[in-house]
Amino acid sequence: MFTRCLPFPVLVGVALLATKALAQPPPSEGWYGEFTIPTIICDTRDQVVDIVKADASKHSAGSKAKYTEYYNLDDGRHEHTCAVALTGPVLVKQASHIGAFYHLFENAADSWAVQISTGTHEYWILYIDFDKPDQEVRYRSNQLTHLPLAQG
Repeated sequence: MFTRCLPFPVLVGVALLATKALAQPPPSEGWYGEFTIPTIICDTRDQVVDIVKADASKHSAGSKAKYTEYYNLDDGRHEHTCAVALTGPVLVKQASHIGAFYHLFENAADSWAVQISTGTHEYWILYIDFDKPDQEVRYRSNQLTHLPLAQG
C-alpha cells in the first residue's frame, strides 16, 4: 500500500491529525498535496466507514477492533487492506461525509472518507474534523499505540 505504515494508535491519533486546522472539512476534489501526518488508509470507502461506525458511542473500542480486522486482511496484493501510513503526494478525487466518530472523544468528531490517487493506485483515507481544540490534544495523548506496525 504505502512504504511507511504505522500502528492503530498512531492510526486514529494520526488520522485525526491529518486535519491540520480545527473545524475544517477535507480538501476538495482536485486538491494535490501531502497529508503530512500518518492517517488510516484503506482500499475502499466501505472499510473506512466500517471503522468509524464501529464506535457508535463514546468510550467504545469498536473502531480499533475493526481496524485490526482490516489490517490483518490481505488485499490480494500481499498488502494490508487498511493501514496507518503517510500518503506522500496525492490527488483528492472526492470526499464523502461519514458523520460522528467517537473514538477517544467525549463529543463526537466529524469524519469523512476521502478518495485519493497516487497516480498508480486509488485509496480511501479517514479524515477527521475536530470541533474542539481539546479533542486533538486528547487524541494525541491517547494514541492507540497498541496496534501492529506495518512494515513496507
